[in-house]
Amino acid sequence: MENFISTFVIILPGIMAYFWLQSFGLNPPVKHTAPEVTGIAAMLWLPISFITLFLINLWSMISEFLPAVFSVKTAWDINEIKATTSDLRYLFLFISISAIVSFLLCLLWTRVYPFFLKHVVNRVRKKRKIADLDQMTTVWDDFFSHDRSQVVEIIKLDKVNEKETRVIGSISNFSRPFEPDKCVVLEKVEEWEKELNEYSYPVNKIYVDIKAGIIIKELDHENPTHKTKITTSLVGD
Repeated sequence: MENFISTFVIILPGIMAYFWLQSFGLNPPVKHTAPEVTGIAAMLWLPISFITLFLINLWSMISEFLPAVFSVKTAWDINEIKATTSDLRYLFLFISISAIVSFLLCLLWTRVYPFFLKHVVNRVRKKRKIADLDQMTTVWDDFFSHDRSQVVEIIKLDKVNEKETRVIGSISNFSRPFEPDKCVVLEKVEEWEKELNEYSYPVNKIYVDIKAGIIIKELDHENPTHKTKITTSLVGD
């Protein structure tokens, strides 16, 4: 039990940081296996635990002037951490402060990451004549994760000209990058189907899933053009 708690305390801060980074949209380009996640958590553990231990030890010095129920022992090395984690007060304090510290550090990294990517990583890539890395780590995120309303038309790759097989609607929800199946929830399908029969919409960009054989067109729904106007213009020319 003691070994379990010690391992739990060591791994937990890194796991929390990994969770926060993904929640903030910094998803890795590939899904990590359990051993890889454990290794990443162990690396993330170091800065979070160092700050957490510093704050706990600072609290320990302050708590000398407080009632005994609020006091905890100081711990600076692994053996002392193992000994102090048997105290439920220390364990609760460590987990609570770790959660706050991991959240703040990951929030800070979301601010630093674009600057680091642009001024360090992409500068090196330019010197090597390699295309810049995008802030979005997956094509799926780059297409769907922007904070704006999206109207899309979904077509099978081998049936581009068959209107009967297309689906059009406003996106209300979509899968995360690492869900086994890529799914999109559409709203107002019938309304947008009628709109597309009467109006033409410019295409902002196209997502092509070569493996699934699907094309997803993002339509510029704010700039419709009535089809009768297009026909009249062509006849006039």
